[in-house]
Amino acid sequence: MLKNQNPKIDSFYVFLIVTAIALAAIVIVTFKGIFTAVITAYETDNQDGADIRVDKEALDKAGGRVFDAPYTKLKLEN
Repeated sequence: MLKNQNPKIDSFYVFLIVTAIALAAIVIVTFKGIFTAVITAYETDNQDGADIRVDKEALDKAGGRVFDAPYTKLKLEN
């Protein structure tokens, strides 16, 4: 008589399923972070700008350090 034999699960399929679940979890967490950032940015854009104060002198000083900084040119030799 014929017996029904359960085939042994290959370890490749176990690894494939575990990897697929891990990648799905990473994708879900990534998209959740992206959508949370978009919602936060949208909420801050809709607020009144009346209570935001910028120190113009400090901003100009920081910009001057960046844009007026001396730099050395890269020397390329043949």
